[in-house]
Amino acid sequence: MVSGRVISTYKLHEPITYKERHIPLLELPSPKPGKHYARGLEHVEFVIDTSFDAFMKKYPHVSFETKDLEKKINPDIRISFDGCSVKFHQQSLEDVIKFEQSQ
Repeated sequence: MVSGRVISTYKLHEPITYKERHIPLLELPSPKPGKHYARGLEHVEFVIDTSFDAFMKKYPHVSFETKDLEKKINPDIRISFDGCSVKFHQQSLEDVIKFEQSQ
């Protein structure tokens, strides 16, 4: 449970690999109470290997949302599209889960 909702995480026996990206985990969160989601993909998340500031400077033409930079656990920046967003983190989901379980 995270913030009152069930979130299931699945570690794959073999990661999904596409080009140079490896996806070792899949996370399936239940909807937030009172929030309606259209069917399909709501967001995707990527781990970046640089600071948020350097990443945003690398793509000055992109309008990043930065409201979640202040989160204590797993801060992110994001790009929003019509009904979908792309989030960028500095820690892997697996590392975040290990940290949360150690608390």
